[in-house]
Amino acid sequence: MLLYVFIGFLAVLGGVLYSPLNELWEVTGVNKPLPAQAIPTGCTLLKELQACEDIHIHHSTATAFLTCGEPQRRLQWYPPIQKLDKAGAKKDYFVKYDLTTDTYQTLKVLNFPSTELSLHGIGMRENPENPKELILAAVNHRTSGSVIEIFMHSIGSDELVHVETVVHELIHSPNDIVVLSKNEFYVTNDSPPGLPQWAKVVNVLAPPYTSIVHRSSSGEVRTVATLRGANGMTANHDASLLYVSSCGIGHLNVYERSSNTGALELTNVIKTGHIIDNPSVDYNTGELYVTGPTNGLLNLKSFSTLGVQVPFQVSKIINNTDSDSFYGIRYKSHPFISGIAPGMATVSVVDSKLGKALIGGFNMQGTFVCKI
Repeated sequence: MLLYVFIGFLAVLGGVLYSPLNELWEVTGVNKPLPAQAIPTGCTLLKELQACEDIHIHHSTATAFLTCGEPQRRLQWYPPIQKLDKAGAKKDYFVKYDLTTDTYQTLKVLNFPSTELSLHGIGMRENPENPKELILAAVNHRTSGSVIEIFMHSIGSDELVHVETVVHELIHSPNDIVVLSKNEFYVTNDSPPGLPQWAKVVNVLAPPYTSIVHRSSSGEVRTVATLRGANGMTANHDASLLYVSSCGIGHLNVYERSSNTGALELTNVIKTGHIIDNPSVDYNTGELYVTGPTNGLLNLKSFSTLGVQVPFQVSKIINNTDSDSFYGIRYKSHPFISGIAPGMATVSVVDSKLGKALIGGFNMQGTFVCKI
C-alpha cells in the first residue's frame, strides 16, 4: 500500500514540476547552438567601458548613463552572486555617453558621504519639479549593507550631486530601481533575507519569494509584489506600467501601477526562452528590450573566471498583432541581436531614432556599440 502511495506521490510531484523544470532546461541553453559570430553585425566592442551592469537613455538629449567598474573586482565583491571578499569593494563610476557623437565622460560625484560605491541597477527620470534636471537612483552594495543612493544631475553637466542614502530593512538585497521622483521609487529584492546563493535555484521550483518594494513620496516603504527571481525592472513613459524580469526562468512580468497608492497588479507574463536581466524601453517607439546569456553553464563560469566568452541574446518585445492575440497573448518576443560577449551581458538600450544600441554587462570586458 505504501508503495502505491509513494508512486502516486511521485507522479503528482512530476506533474507539478514538469513545467518549471522544462522552462529551466530551456533557459539554460546547453542544447542550443552558439551564435554564428562573436561580435554581432554592426557592433564594435568599446573596451574602455567595462563592467557596465546597467544603462539608461535620456532620449530627449540622446544621452546614455552607465554604471561601470572593474571586471576583476566583480570576482571578489558582488553580493548578488555571493562574491564577498571586501578587498574587491571599491568606488565604481558613472559614465555619460553621447549617442550622437559617440563620445563619453566619467561623471564627477559630489557630496557623496561614503568611500564605497559598488554599483548595480539604476533608475532615471526627469525631475517633475525641474525638467532640466535628471534624478538618478542607484543600488550601492556597501560592505556594511546594500542601500539606495539618490543623485541629481543637471542636463549638460558632468556632475552628479548626492542628495540621499536610503536604508531600510525591507530593502535587503536590492537589484534594480524604477525612480519616479526624488522621494518615490520601486526596487526589486533578488533574494529573501539571508538566503545563500546556492539556494537560489529553488526559485525556479518554489512559490514566489522575491519581492518588489515601493517607497512612497511620503517615505513609507512596503512590499507591493512577490514573484520568482525578481531582477531588473523598468517602466513605460508615464510609469503606468512596470516591467520586471524573472531572471532565471526568462519571464518578463507586466504590472499595472496605481499612481494613487503605488499598488501593482500583474496583468501579463511574457516568456522569452532565455535568461533575462535588465529590461529597457525605447521611448521613441515604446518597444521593450531584454538581454541575457543563452548558455547558463558558461554564464556561471564567468562568475568565477575573468574573460569567459558567454553567448547572449537581445530580444525585442512588441505588441502582438497575430491571430493568437484573440486568446489574450498581448506581446511577442523576437530575437533582435545575438553574439558572444566577454562576460555576461545584462542590459541593452536602443535609440531607434538614431539607429544605435549599447549592450553592457556586470562583468563584461567592454561595452558593445551597435548600429541597428
